[in-house]
Amino acid sequence: MIKFFFVLRRRPDLTPEEFHDYWRKTHGPIVAKLPGLVRYVQHHVVSVPRPEYAQDEAPIDGIVETWWESPEALARVQQSPELAAVVADEVNFMGRSNRNVHTLMVTESVDFIAEGQRIG
Repeated sequence: MIKFFFVLRRRPDLTPEEFHDYWRKTHGPIVAKLPGLVRYVQHHVVSVPRPEYAQDEAPIDGIVETWWESPEALARVQQSPELAAVVADEVNFMGRSNRNVHTLMVTESVDFIAEGQRIG
């Protein structure tokens, strides 16, 4: 299983409500059509600033989680018209700035507490 996380920021001209509504009702159904996608989760968040750190970045508005069966499934989707539709729609709520979407591929997950039980 291959997992990706995407950290999202909204376009500056959108309110948080507009961003979340568009992401949930319009963009989500487009992503859900991707061939080979095993799981797609939208985490709608509100950034909680910590006073001990400088607030020099715009708040994060969401985190996306995608799961893929295999590297081959991920490779196949890269040239699909469905992925082209996803990418084309992103500008509608995130804009064209690379700082509004940050992609992370999970290389390892380490559980310290699982289902209320400490591990190790």
